[in-house]
Amino acid sequence: MADLQAIYRDFGIQGIVPYSFQREGAAYRFLVEKIKEEEPLYFIFSEATSVPYLDVMNLGAYAMAYSSEKRAKLICDKLACRGDSTYPIKTTVFEEKEKIMLRIRDLGAAGVQIDDGVFVCIEDLTQRADYDGFKDLDLPMRNAGINASLYLLCQKLASGTAHQHLLLHFFRQVQAGHLLIPVAIAGTAEGALGKDDFIVPTMQSEDGCCLISVFTDTLSFLSACESDEKIRKLFPKQLTYVAEYRFLLELLTGSDGTVITVNPGTANLNIDRATFLGLEATTAAEEREMEIGATESEDPIPDFLK
Repeated sequence: MADLQAIYRDFGIQGIVPYSFQREGAAYRFLVEKIKEEEPLYFIFSEATSVPYLDVMNLGAYAMAYSSEKRAKLICDKLACRGDSTYPIKTTVFEEKEKIMLRIRDLGAAGVQIDDGVFVCIEDLTQRADYDGFKDLDLPMRNAGINASLYLLCQKLASGTAHQHLLLHFFRQVQAGHLLIPVAIAGTAEGALGKDDFIVPTMQSEDGCCLISVFTDTLSFLSACESDEKIRKLFPKQLTYVAEYRFLLELLTGSDGTVITVNPGTANLNIDRATFLGLEATTAAEEREMEIGATESEDPIPDFLK
């Protein structure tokens, strides 16, 4: 058996990777242990979303991390050749790594690929999420499925390589799930509050659109309040309403210039009512076609999202 301590002493994490492909093996466990120690690790972030960059393989979405700055910059150059703008963020202490790994978990990634080699399951790197979606008002909302499809879509939109199926996958996730809408309480509201007692604050875009902020999960909302002064001022009490898809459509009926912005500050995905209804029609048509064995639609990305 390889002397892991000696290999690590001579070559660091990079030297352990070739021995770590068996999740139940000693080398894999040794690698996970060293990742959690004060060993430099460079996570790859997306310029388009300002969160860890996601890629996809058979196991699902995954993030990337490297044991050296040189390796991290090389992968950023490689990704740039296919239109993806990325940058490395160096972490050393475990608290920094854990914060990023928790974010990776809640982005819906199955794990982290280390040095383009071994795939490390996210549940081996940080605490396992024991629920997804909206559970109750006392727990933060998570949306791993929506987040993975959202951020992959946004990366592809930024690189000009998005396709209709990716957009439809995100839309189906939204249809089936819940989103958080920051709200204020109406001045006349008393007692038990219902939907009509809330006001949905809006922002004005540079082109005159009325923007409604919508968030996929609690962490995205709190992070936006922390980092964006406009959002912090707009939602000082950080109250949110848990909304289903139909309520989003109701919000968009007020004006042709009303647009929903999903996860402002990171995803910044703008969707208007016409786009929602168009996706709804496409989804319904595909379901009918699948019933009779037809192939899926190859419609292009709507102009609104380009």
